[in-house]
Amino acid sequence: MEPEKNLFKRHHHHSIGAGICIGILLLLGGSILLFINAGILPLVLKSIIFSWQMLLLLIGILSFIHKSYFSGIALIIIGMFFTLPRLTEAFPETIPYFGADFINLYYPILLILAGVLLICYWIFRTKSPHYQKYKDRNEQFFSDTTREVHHESGYFYRDVVFSGGEHIFLDTEFLGGEVNLVFGAITLDLRRTKLPEGDTVLKLKNVFSGSVILVPETWKVDLCLKSVFGGFKDSRFIGAEIDTTRRLIVEGECVFGGGELKN
Repeated sequence: MEPEKNLFKRHHHHSIGAGICIGILLLLGGSILLFINAGILPLVLKSIIFSWQMLLLLIGILSFIHKSYFSGIALIIIGMFFTLPRLTEAFPETIPYFGADFINLYYPILLILAGVLLICYWIFRTKSPHYQKYKDRNEQFFSDTTREVHHESGYFYRDVVFSGGEHIFLDTEFLGGEVNLVFGAITLDLRRTKLPEGDTVLKLKNVFSGSVILVPETWKVDLCLKSVFGGFKDSRFIGAEIDTTRRLIVEGECVFGGGELKN
């Protein structure tokens, strides 16, 4: 188990890094806007830079920096696809290769790239040491119904893409795990299990997704999640004495997604 001081030191460094990135983006945005208003940069850039297409690009870059490579690349590709026609319209002599009908004509390219990304994602995912460590411990499935999850290992591992489900964990002890959500939703019920002494880590990544984690009233839970246009809130009702000898740490990130901790 990772010592408490090391965990919060690492989370503190992540928070500093996220704050620096946001500060740099605000600095760049304000500087560009000032140059446009002063006439140094062309006015046409204002509608391009401050648009939802550019927002997707920025979120993709931030996700990539935070090591969410799959969601980062996907958002960067989508943002670039919809930004190119606008750049051509603004600078026809410099970028003459993308006409007004580019989106309607070449939107199948997005489907092809999405397929390539998903294939690459699963190929590299199944070959990673982390996946090999857990694949024999947990059965992977996607479902819209409630299912019970009972494994001797004590770990919970799920990848959810364009799907969702409700899962009840029935092992005697919950030893940790990882949940990755991309355009999905999941409910993880941990109220029928218990924590070992010390710290237990659950890694969670929400990308355009939502998650709910249900825990017993006596659990001590710390949320250490980074958010980009999202959030994860603690909605528990504290009515029992907290066991401070055991702790669940939920760490990860929420990108255009969120979640809730309940009991």
